[in-house]
Amino acid sequence: MIERLDNRKVIKIMLSPCVVSVGALCISGVALFFAGYTFWDNYFNFKLDVGAGKQVKLWIAHLDKGSDEKGNGVPIILMSLAFTNSGGKTESLQDVKLSVTLTSNKRDLWQKKFESIREYDTILANAPTMKQVEILPIVIVGRTTEIRKYVYFPPIDDIQQSQIPKSFDLTIDVHTKHRGNWKLHKTYEIENISDVWQDLDRQDKWNFSIRDIFEKK
Repeated sequence: MIERLDNRKVIKIMLSPCVVSVGALCISGVALFFAGYTFWDNYFNFKLDVGAGKQVKLWIAHLDKGSDEKGNGVPIILMSLAFTNSGGKTESLQDVKLSVTLTSNKRDLWQKKFESIREYDTILANAPTMKQVEILPIVIVGRTTEIRKYVYFPPIDDIQQSQIPKSFDLTIDVHTKHRGNWKLHKTYEIENISDVWQDLDRQDKWNFSIRDIFEKK
């Protein structure tokens, strides 16, 4: 009988207005927190992740300096990037660039900035069939992924054939520009390169190489 009365008292306490009010306040607080987070995520949260495709194409582009003068070849990189926005806010990027370091015999020979100047369709195409278009604005809608394929050029006449050894490695840092600020996202490596960028001085045809790249941890 005593135990039964105690249980009744407990039930009465649990159902008292004070306890019910505290519970309702807790539930309201949790609901308000999630509503606030959803609002922030939808309108203020832009969370960008940038990743490269599995392969890049190393090639040489020919630059004409005039109607009668032929310029030297310029080493270029063709590389695709996926821009993933896991936040809810739509944002745009101003620019993309690569910081490329060439290493040979475990020694850094040079580091150059490669700027994106064209978009392309596929690295499998050769020069006459490769479709190139102007760079379009990079607008990344919330919770979506935008894929772009860029041709990257170094500064004109900044890399000479004497600066590229017969065998070398490349380290590639991927940077994006957002609201005036550059940010490094990821670093990739290509090792044991020996069959490309050896014919900058040729005027007709250049070798290319499609290489696997690996993210540097």
